[in-house]
Formats: sequence, C-alpha cells, structure tokens
Amino acid sequence: MTADRATEVAGKVYDLTQDPSENVRNEVNASFAALTPQDTEAATQKLFADNVLPHLLLEEFSHIDADGDTNVSYVENLAAMESEEATTRIAAEYANRYGVNDKLPGVHYDTYSLADVTADVELFGDAQRPGDSDDATEDPDLYQHTGDDSDAPAEGEHQPLQITVNYDPKAVLENPDSSTEAQLTSILALVRSGNAPTTIKDENGNDIQVRMEVVPVAEGSDRSFVHMFAVDPETGAEIPILRAINEGNSFEPQRSADGEEVPFVGTKWKRAHPDTMFGD
Repeated sequence: MTADRATEVAGKVYDLTQDPSENVRNEVNASFAALTPQDTEAATQKLFADNVLPHLLLEEFSHIDADGDTNVSYVENLAAMESEEATTRIAAEYANRYGVNDKLPGVHYDTYSLADVTADVELFGDAQRPGDSDDATEDPDLYQHTGDDSDAPAEGEHQPLQITVNYDPKAVLENPDSSTEAQLTSILALVRSGNAPTTIKDENGNDIQVRMEVVPVAEGSDRSFVHMFAVDPETGAEIPILRAINEGNSFEPQRSADGEEVPFVGTKWKRAHPDTMFGD
C-alpha cells in the first residue's frame, strides 16, 4: 500500500504543477498530512525521479517569497523549510539541496529569483507524471525516513516532513561567500541550538575566539540584538564582529548613541581586518 499511496500523492503534485489552483494545492497538502513518514519519503523520491521538483518550486515560489519582491532570500528559504504546508517545505528543501540556476552551492544559501527558477524549469525540461514511468532514477540521499509507520499522524493532523536537512550554520558562517544575512541567520541558529561554538575560522583559516548572543532589546520585545564578539584570549576583552537587530525573518542595523545606523560589521574589527569576510 505504501507505494500506491506515495504514487497517488506524487501524481497529485504533478497535476498541481501542470494546472495550479488553490483547491488542488489544498488537496495535495491534506494528502501529505495523512501520510506516514515512510510514504512521504517515497512520494518525494518519485517527485525527484520524474523531474517534478523544479516545477513544484516554480509553483510554490509565491509561497516562499514572503515579501513578494520576486527574490527569495536566505531567511525566506529557511523559513519555508519549516512551513506547515508540505508543498512549500518540499520545494524549499529542493532549492536548499540542489541550488537554483547554479546560485546555491549546496549548504551555502544565497538569494534566487523567479527568473532563476523559471530558467531551471527550462533547463531540466518536462516532468513526467509519477506512475507513468518506471525507468527514472532515485536520489537515495534526498530524504531519509527517520521513523516507522507507528509515527503516522491522526487524520487531519499536521505531520512535519521527516527529512535530513543539508544545513550546517557553522559552515555557512565560516564560508567567505556567505552573505551578511546568511552569517547573521547562522548566529541565530547556533545560539538557539544551545551549543554555539567558541572558536570559528576566518577567511584565512585562522581560529578566532568568539562569543555569540541573542538577547531581547527589551523585556517582552519581539526584537532581539544579535551579536558575535571576538574575544581576546589573554585579556577576555571583546569587540563586535557582527551586530544587528533581528525581528522575525529580517535584520536591520543597530544605531549609535546619536541615533545613526551603524554597519553590521564592527568598526574596530573592520579597521583591524580590512579584508574580513564578515559583513558586506
């Protein structure tokens, strides 16, 4: 029965990409919500094998592009990977793993546009309806089943995708090609993991002792200060490497005592390290 259910739902996803409508999309997401993790994995493998995923990313673009500017940022794609709607989660995970129009090398997020996604669809060509062909190839590492059928949700209950996300925030933070937004989001992720590193590598592969923190700007506020400090190992003195204010999925500059915006990268750090990979 698993293969039949997976093929049926994957076929509905194909239908959605060929003739998008909210009714079909709602039906697809309801179908995914009733699947076991094993069925979800099988359905996603079929979508990969039959080249449906690029088309699904195009269909889901407006749901991933939260601010509607026709560009998906690092933060928007990360948020989409946690969506309660399976179609959005699967599309965003595909973008994360494979990149879009050669703009996302593996775990290192960057922005991608509607034009990039459209170009990908044209590059990879037509999809096949799952179940119509048996000669497509699986990607065994795209999704990994992490539970058994006893994990099946009650009918209508939301079941998050059981996936292995190819995302290492420390690797993103240490990548000289990462954007400032990606670096700040990595600091958020590392602090919230409860296991933020005390040493990271700079652009030359040298160790930097650091301290990271995320603290509300005021008690009860939804806005938080995000900091990464360089720590002098001899004196314990700290200087900011990166600093920002976070709210939801966005970052804005902090302000000086006279109310002027200050750069994301710390002034003293930039002066001492003019070629720093941190900050724009």
